Amino acid sequence: MTPKPPNLYQQLQNDSRTYSSKGTSHR
Repeated sequence: MTPKPPNLYQQLQNDSRTYSSKGTSHR
């Protein structure tokens, strides 16, 4: 069981941040 790379976690956080920034504007 190899530790998951922070790359995936970072990408997920980045996506969440972008979504949060856009807020309901995108929807």
